[in-house]
Amino acid sequence: ADAEGPVVEKIMSSRSVKKKMENGEEVEIEEFYVKYKNFSYLHCQWASVEELDKDKRIQQKIKRFKAKQGQNKFLSEIDDELFNPDYVEVDRIMDFSRSTDDNGEPVMHYLVKWCSLPYEDSTWELKQN
Repeated sequence: ADAEGPVVEKIMSSRSVKKKMENGEEVEIEEFYVKYKNFSYLHCQWASVEELDKDKRIQQKIKRFKAKQGQNKFLSEIDDELFNPDYVEVDRIMDFSRSTDDNGEPVMHYLVKWCSLPYEDSTWELKQN
């Protein structure tokens, strides 16, 4: 893993959440639902701008997302599904690799081809995922 942290591949949604500050004050912050590059849709998550700041280009990505959202506002009321549920359905296992984790335990990684996604979006996943 590089020092920059995971790179955001795309921002899929945003929401406002209330967060309690250490001084007990409630503030509203914006969170983004993001898909990280080289990670499957299983690993999508909500994150604040601070958390995403490791991605050097995050400000541009947020700007682009908001511009696009502005265009889409009148097209669709917010979709219940943030992404196609097929994207986390395993289509096929194309490869596997055995290694050991930090404790010397054996771990299996599988190269997963996901339903409705092209081969280049296949990702390596741990067996338990």
